Amino acid sequence: MFPLDPSILPIAFIGGGQMACALLGGLVRAGWPLKNIVVVEPHPPQQAVLREQLGVRVLARADASLQQASIVVWALKPDMVQAAATATVGFLADPLHLSIAAGVSLPDLVRCFGSSRVVRAMPNTPAL
Repeated sequence: MFPLDPSILPIAFIGGGQMACALLGGLVRAGWPLKNIVVVEPHPPQQAVLREQLGVRVLARADASLQQASIVVWALKPDMVQAAATATVGFLADPLHLSIAAGVSLPDLVRCFGSSRVVRAMPNTPAL
């Protein structure tokens, strides 16, 4: 059982690559409601993977539907964080930001997201 109630905790992923898929797969297998998961992934082939293999809702770009997110997982390459944040943070309310982007410092993330509600986590390859 989750220590957090997944029935009332919408979660958004910015980036839907391999590490995001591993984390999303765990959430889906553990019974996280699909209606409470959204992924922003701009690449159509990866969008198809996310929809077909995991059944999650996928957006090609950020939009106002992200305002419901209580947690936003930033699952991007480090060099993509700034651009993604610029395109996304205007659509967010005040979520907890969880970054798995290696090599981006906490002060840089706080600056990018315009929020002090930021956590860094570094899952490793065996999580895949």
